Amino acid sequence: VLVIVSMALLCVFVVYYIKKQREILIADFEHQSTLVDALSLAQQANWAKTVFLNNMSYQIRTPMNAILGFSALATTHLENAEDVKNYLGKISKSAHQLLSMINNVLDMSRIESGKMNLSETKENLADVIHSLQSSLIGDVNAKAQNFRIDAIDVVDEDIICDRMRLVQVLSNLLSNAIKYTKPRGTITMRIFETAFRREGYATYEFRIKDNGIGMSEDFQRDMFEPFRRENVPAVSASSGAGLGMAIVKNIVDMMGGEISVKSTPRLGTEVIVRLEFKTEPNNKIWQVQNLSHKSAVVVDPDMEMSDSLCRMLKRFSISATFASDIDGALQVARDKKQDGSQVSLFLIGYDGVDTDFLENVRKLRRISGAESKILVLTEFDWIDVEEQARIDGVNQFVSTPLFASDFRLCLKQLFDVQNNFVQKNRSDLRGRTALLVEDNEASREITKLILSVAGISVVTAENGEKAVETLR
Repeated sequence: VLVIVSMALLCVFVVYYIKKQREILIADFEHQSTLVDALSLAQQANWAKTVFLNNMSYQIRTPMNAILGFSALATTHLENAEDVKNYLGKISKSAHQLLSMINNVLDMSRIESGKMNLSETKENLADVIHSLQSSLIGDVNAKAQNFRIDAIDVVDEDIICDRMRLVQVLSNLLSNAIKYTKPRGTITMRIFETAFRREGYATYEFRIKDNGIGMSEDFQRDMFEPFRRENVPAVSASSGAGLGMAIVKNIVDMMGGEISVKSTPRLGTEVIVRLEFKTEPNNKIWQVQNLSHKSAVVVDPDMEMSDSLCRMLKRFSISATFASDIDGALQVARDKKQDGSQVSLFLIGYDGVDTDFLENVRKLRRISGAESKILVLTEFDWIDVEEQARIDGVNQFVSTPLFASDFRLCLKQLFDVQNNFVQKNRSDLRGRTALLVEDNEASREITKLILSVAGISVVTAENGEKAVETLR
């Protein structure tokens, strides 16, 4: 019995010893594995830092060299105003490139540290898009590109969103399209409002399409990684650090949205962004007096756009049909005339190059009569044809994208017979006084000059305490 008990105790001890040794070995292995992982992460972080410094040192040095070089040239050519103006333009362009890179680096840092937050407020989508369009039109015109934004079935304009981040996403995508599309190329953005998934919300789809250089399939797989730029001459020759798309993807993810890309080398790219926003319905936007029993004809070869405009007109209680060309619109006008009625409104798309545009307007005016209204919808500057077009019969020009709020303004101007609608001139700021509070002397001086040019009397204060004293 003693032998058996001894043997049993020995077996228990051996098993316990083996188990403890196994636990020690496993712990030692896990510790070693943790050290290896930590070393790998440290090496990756060090490599990422090296790549970042290599990328940014080159990207920052390039515009800085341009700024310093053109500044030196400007000081040596002060007697030639045209040369100085040219140098200042290039300095400004390089400074904007530099500022954009620094902003991207700061945004990427905030994203990676988890410090980027959304600040959501009530915004009007039409205002956001029109402002974005205005900020990009200079770059578009510089390359003589065709640029158009359309709103398709956008019913809810008042949304709750982070305006700055929404503009940042769309601006980055459109700037890429402009940058990587050749002169006289085409860039479009279409905004769709789709059926909401939950009450009080709407899904908006932004489709940005160009016929630029496109991207390879390999690059599309990791295009949202930081510092990724495709190794092709057209991309290498342009400015950028490869952070824009990474920032876009992170912001879209923060907003709970989706982004997808379809691209073919040398044929172009289409980026689709889907975002869901809380909406604040505004039924008054569709209420305009004196529109009952009115009819309209939409003249636009784009079926999707024509259908959307017809649905918008019907929401304003205007019966609407569409014609693919001016001959179709003329036939509708003739048919109405034979029935003893007339078309109340012609909505005509103008592409900026139609040589028959004015002649077609004259034909419409002759057949439709003086009571019909002719509204021209265009993405182009109409200043060259406006005077003659108004003589020939055009009542009003309006820019795309045409949102419901824009259209309501046009309809009130065209059909409000009570003349109780007055368009306020918000641009005249002469006679107003501004208190400018800014601790940076250079920023204070620049801002004061800009406000003074607009006719504003400026009072300055260096800090909040002095601002309060000034108000008192």
